[in-house]
Amino acid sequence: GEAYDTSLSTVKNNDKLWLAALWLGSALAFLFIAMLILLRFFTNPIQRLARDVSNIEAANYSLTDTKLSNYSTQKSNEVHSLGRSIQAMLTRINEQFKALEQGDKQRKELLTHLSHDLRTPLASLQGFLEVLNQSGEQLNKKEQQEYLQVSLNNCGQLKLLIEQIFELAHLENGEISINKETFNLGELIYDCIAKFSLAVDKKGISLSVEPAICDFPVVADIAKLERVLSNLIDNAIRHTPRGGSIAVHVKRSDDNQLFVHVSDTGVGIKEDELNAIFDPHYQASNSNKEGRQQGGLGLAICRGLLKLMDSEIYVQSEIGKGTMFSFNLPQKKVLS
Repeated sequence: GEAYDTSLSTVKNNDKLWLAALWLGSALAFLFIAMLILLRFFTNPIQRLARDVSNIEAANYSLTDTKLSNYSTQKSNEVHSLGRSIQAMLTRINEQFKALEQGDKQRKELLTHLSHDLRTPLASLQGFLEVLNQSGEQLNKKEQQEYLQVSLNNCGQLKLLIEQIFELAHLENGEISINKETFNLGELIYDCIAKFSLAVDKKGISLSVEPAICDFPVVADIAKLERVLSNLIDNAIRHTPRGGSIAVHVKRSDDNQLFVHVSDTGVGIKEDELNAIFDPHYQASNSNKEGRQQGGLGLAICRGLLKLMDSEIYVQSEIGKGTMFSFNLPQKKVLS
């Protein structure tokens, strides 16, 4: 009887051990499966992020050629935050690439226009000088003088274009400083008009100032403002036909601002081109051969110089009726 009781007790103890071992094994298996599930839960987003980075690199950082995962803005965990940051960075990189491509395209267009503008007077200059060199003795004095005058005109056009190229480069690089001083605006306007008196007489254009007595003290850079006025008047002369008129108006506003308007009765500018005329690479569709040689640089220089003087330039135009450029200047306050 005692041996039976001992055997029965041993069997019961073994059953408990097996049961305990079974529970322990089940618990370990459950824990292992739970760890796998948790590991997959945490590693899947990281693997997805790694795939996205690989896809970005394979697509050469192109946003259009890259299919990225969707990282929810509702989730604030580190992986989703990092994914959104990578997408934002890629978007920014593509925007900068597009800006660089656009800038490169504009530079190429500008170089194309400038090369044409440089070749035109240069080819003419070379042609007339070759004629003078090879057949100068066969030409009479009047013909020789005409050839020399045309050559000088072409030299002047080349000189002006080269000066504009350098001036525009200095403006874009921030290498031009402003020296403000107080001066009489009317005196400067009449000085500018005097420079163009021969040109307007030759073309049969009237050039006037309104009001005739233009006594307005202003604070600005006199040299830079003279450059702006000269460019605008020269631009008006080139685009105004014989018998037309050009006027420089000066008006004072209630807030002590002076507005200078340079208007002409020229060919006008198309409405869809008004926003582009201040770009250096701009070429008007209605430019004549003479007007084309400025290559749009003059107006770009005007805008840049006026911006340095805390001023803005505006344009109004109508095809067949003319164009008016306007800019504002602070008037010198007169102490009582």
